[in-house]
Amino acid sequence: MRFSIIFFLLFTLGLSGSGTSRFIGHLTPCGYSPSGAMCVRELIYNPTPAAIAYGVLGVNVLRADGTSFFQTSWSGELSLPAWQTGPDIGGPAWEDNIGVPPGVYLLELSVCYSPREVCLNGGDWQTLDTITVTPSRFWLPLITK
Repeated sequence: MRFSIIFFLLFTLGLSGSGTSRFIGHLTPCGYSPSGAMCVRELIYNPTPAAIAYGVLGVNVLRADGTSFFQTSWSGELSLPAWQTGPDIGGPAWEDNIGVPPGVYLLELSVCYSPREVCLNGGDWQTLDTITVTPSRFWLPLITK
């Protein structure tokens, strides 16, 4: 419910970037295993009446020491139809595991609207959501399967 309200407000207020068709995104932590796998849920929404193509979706992981790496979740010739959630079209949020030791991390859900090959060396990137997490060996999954 909270997620739907946020999307509705962002779309109605016209906060979709530079006027070009862009996704709205949401990133949430869903747990951390003692083995060092941090779980995150990624959800994107196309608030336009036309499909939006993209080449890469993933999470940029920034460590407290200033280093970073990118965890690719989806890549290829991708497209999200009008008014749909994704990246799994019409499905629930995508869960991805990122291997990190305990610490403080800034996570950015990012999408590249260029073809995958162009995204590897630049491209049209957008940060959809940013969260700060502090996984530790005591932070266990919120939901177990």
